Amino acid sequence: MKKNILFVILGAMIALLVAVFINLNSNTVDNKKALNVNLSNWKYYLVNENNPITSEITFKKASIAGTGGSTIKVDSRIKKPLQNLLNAASKAGYKVSLISGYQSLASQDATYNQALQKASLKEAVTDLAGMQKIIEKVRKEIINPGANEYPTGLAVDMATVAALDKYPNLSTKIADTKSQQWLIKNAPNYGFIVRQKNQPWHFRYVGINSARYITNNDLTLEEYIGRVQQEEKKK
Repeated sequence: MKKNILFVILGAMIALLVAVFINLNSNTVDNKKALNVNLSNWKYYLVNENNPITSEITFKKASIAGTGGSTIKVDSRIKKPLQNLLNAASKAGYKVSLISGYQSLASQDATYNQALQKASLKEAVTDLAGMQKIIEKVRKEIINPGANEYPTGLAVDMATVAALDKYPNLSTKIADTKSQQWLIKNAPNYGFIVRQKNQPWHFRYVGINSARYITNNDLTLEEYIGRVQQEEKKK
C-alpha cells in the first residue's frame, strides 16, 4: 500500500516537472490571459515618438554581465529572466554580448545635442532652413531623446558573439545567422520580444505570456496594447 502511494506521488511530481519543462521550452500561451492584463503595470510601459519620456524614471537598477564579456545596467526586475535567457543560450552553445541597456534621459540628451552640433559644424550651417535639414538628418540616425526605451531599463540590445563577428555594425542581416535566430526564437520564453523588426538586436521585456502572444501573432507592442484596450472595452 505504501509503495503504491509512493509511486502515485512520484508520478505526480514527474508529471508536474514535465509540464513545467514544456511550458518553459515552448511558445505555449494563454491567449485569454494575454489580453486581460493591467496596462498600467511596469512591464507595459509604452515609449515611442508619440509617447516620449519627459523626465527620469525612478527604479532599482542592477548590473548584469553578458556571456560575451560585456556588462550593462537594467531594471532589477528583469535581471533574473535576462540571466536565465543568457544561461539557456550558453547551454545551446551561444555566447551573448549585451550591447546596451539602461541609459539616462540626460545622457541621451547629451548624445543627441552633440550629434547636432557636430553635424551643423560639418555642414557649416548658418540659417534656420539648414539647421532644420540637419535635425531631420540626425533624427534618422538617432531617435529623439525620450522616444526610445533605454531610460526604462526594460530594453536590451543584445546579439550573439557569432552574429557580431559576422556583422559587427549591427546590420539587420544578423537575423540571418543561426545563433541570432536562436536568440530571437527563444527570447519570448523568458519574457522578451524583438521590439522592432528592423532591429533584430533590440529586445524589450514584457513578461513571458505577453511576449509569446506578441511573437506568435507577429505584433508590435503598440498593436498588442491596442488589442488589450479593445478587450477592455468589451467588458
